[in-house]
Amino acid sequence: LPLLLNKKYVLASIIGLAIVMIGHHRPESIDWFGWFFGHTSFFFLGILLFLQKEKIVKRTPFIISAILLITVCYYQNSLPKFMFGMIAFGVILSGINIQFKSATYLGGISYSLYIIHWPFGILIESITKRIIQLHEYPIGKIAMLLFYTIMAVLFAHFFNKYIEKPFLNYSKKIKNLQNYS
Repeated sequence: LPLLLNKKYVLASIIGLAIVMIGHHRPESIDWFGWFFGHTSFFFLGILLFLQKEKIVKRTPFIISAILLITVCYYQNSLPKFMFGMIAFGVILSGINIQFKSATYLGGISYSLYIIHWPFGILIESITKRIIQLHEYPIGKIAMLLFYTIMAVLFAHFFNKYIEKPFLNYSKKIKNLQNYS
């Protein structure tokens, strides 16, 4: 009941639920629409984990919100996608510290990978489909997914090295100049 009395929680819950549910009723003719809104439940679950880890949200609102979002994730996604999301949610929630070189490397380029993976995947897919017809066979789809993943990580590496890091360094220089003014 205290959650319902707080206008901030009620408004945030209504907006969040509306955005999440948009992904459930998506027009078939607009593929990008479904991909964007169809994964918002996982996105909001990630935001909720961040708020909990930073102690911005209290335990009761976290539990209630997590149950609601997990329920939406279950109804909105296929079982393999849901299970993968719940395993990731559990690992992050448990605080297990995964320290593999590959995981550390992917963590270092994760923002670049996040930024480029979708548009880059569409570009590579459209080029690949014109050259070779692998996507017509189940094993071909797996091979293409592996190829896309490798190419996206490779591109994210260069994006991180030549675009993201130089701009971060430049922004630090600007910030230091402002501090001296």
